[in-house]
This record gives sequence, structure tokens and C-alpha cells, in this order.
Amino acid sequence: MAGARQAKRWAVVVTCAMCLLACTLLTSAPESPQLSAGTETHTGTLTTTATLFGSAGANATPGVWSPYPPPILTPATAVPPPFEGLTLPEGARVLVLLGTGEAYPLTGSTDAVMLVFYHSRNQRVALVSLSPDLFVYIPGYNMQRLSAAFGAVGAAGFIDTMTYNFSITPQEWAVIHLDSLEKMAGDLGGLPIEPLE
Repeated sequence: MAGARQAKRWAVVVTCAMCLLACTLLTSAPESPQLSAGTETHTGTLTTTATLFGSAGANATPGVWSPYPPPILTPATAVPPPFEGLTLPEGARVLVLLGTGEAYPLTGSTDAVMLVFYHSRNQRVALVSLSPDLFVYIPGYNMQRLSAAFGAVGAAGFIDTMTYNFSITPQEWAVIHLDSLEKMAGDLGGLPIEPLE
């Protein structure tokens, strides 16, 4: 019971922090979002990597995952083809926010995955939370939960995973570590949280 209560509090705190980060996007240039100290960030365009693990699987027969890298292990479940067809309005950008319970600089599973769709010219933002337990194809790795993608293949591989499974290619990303979140909350003078019953 106490563990479930702690998990709910963690989810509330992460959501608040991610909303604060999303709000900064509306007041800063889209090329340089302002993120709190201790977070990792990348700005720019990432392209699909040719291979993520050297020559492993390079001689595999092309499958539904082509032109993405093949899995390095035999998947326990069938790999679905890449999802296609989703388009965003012109000028819209996507930021992916990942929350991990590990202290900086370690990155284990990312148990909070949130997409921030924003349009700085129109001053609009939309947040979409993805379940970390979604079973997805991680290009060049294997079928696995979404929460394992960043730790397994890094930022470029995570962006490929998003493009492959959701037809969404984030232009920026940020990883929020638990200790960085605690520091940010302290810098703000604390975040009041009502106990959940």
C-alpha cells in the first residue's frame, strides 16, 4: 500500500515537472528550450542510424522492419511493420520528456514517457503520456517495453523507436533524473502535493 502511494506521488511530481518544462517552451525559442540543471538535452534533427550494434544482424534477411536495423536477437513475438501515415501541422514540433528514478548520470528504465507537441507561433502545447509498458520494436535491438529503449540504445535509438512505432520524430529530448527533479523542486521552494487516499 505504501509502495503504491509512493508511486502515485512520484507520478504527480514528474507530471508537474514535465508541465513546467513544457511551459518554458512557449516562452523560449524553439531551437533552445530552457531546461533545469542536471538534465540531458539535445536539439536538432536526428536521422535513422544504419546499425546500432556494429555488424550484429547485418546479414539478416530484410523483414518488416526494413529499412531500419534488424533485431540482434530472435524476437519472442513478431515484429510489426513501421507505423506510417501520421502527419503534424506545419510548424509543430515535438519534445519527448523521459523520467527515470536513477540518479544522474545513470539511466535505467524510463518509467515516465511524455510527448510534448508545441507550436511556438500559435502559443499552443499538448501533452501526451505514453505507457512505459507498451511493447514496441526497438530498431537494431529487439521487441521490448518502451521504458527500456533509452537505456538500451541511447537517444538516437530512442528517436528511431518513436518514429518506427508511432510515426512521430521528436526534435528535442530531455531526461529528468530523480535527483535533478528533487533539486528543481528545492529551487522552486518546494512543490505542494496533497496526499492521495
